[in-house]
Amino acid sequence: MGLSYAFTQAARKRTDAPGTDGPPPDPSAQHLARHWRSSLPVLLEELSTAWKDPASWAGTSQAGGVTMPAASLGIVAMNELIMHSWDLARATGQEIAADPRTLDVLIEFLSQGPAEGTPGLFGPVTPTDSEATMLDQAVALAGRDPNWRRPPRRRAVSAPAA
Repeated sequence: MGLSYAFTQAARKRTDAPGTDGPPPDPSAQHLARHWRSSLPVLLEELSTAWKDPASWAGTSQAGGVTMPAASLGIVAMNELIMHSWDLARATGQEIAADPRTLDVLIEFLSQGPAEGTPGLFGPVTPTDSEATMLDQAVALAGRDPNWRRPPRRRAVSAPAA
């Protein structure tokens, strides 16, 4: 939620907004807003809308205390959305799809990183075969295993009736 807000402010070139001038807090349920389930879709819509403005991609901007070209921040925001959507979809047994144009940009972006990964950001690149989808390629470049699936849930064993 914090990253969604911070990247929205970056698109709007708001460097004085909370979350733009320093790193995000450590992940914790304590940092979630009380009504996060209804707030998150609104934040994501605002994020998407903010980056639709061509001016958001021009010049420089700031998020999480890092100043860089706005276009680079936009790509980082796209990467965050796609990768964490994939994480959530896989953890909950759901499917995910992404626009091939977005995946093309992410593959180019992620291909520039070191194969051994970047501690705190990306794990080591996971090998893929020649049949890998674009989403699988992007996920693997970010250090995730595109073949990972949530283990099946174990059925609770009930005690025999007495």
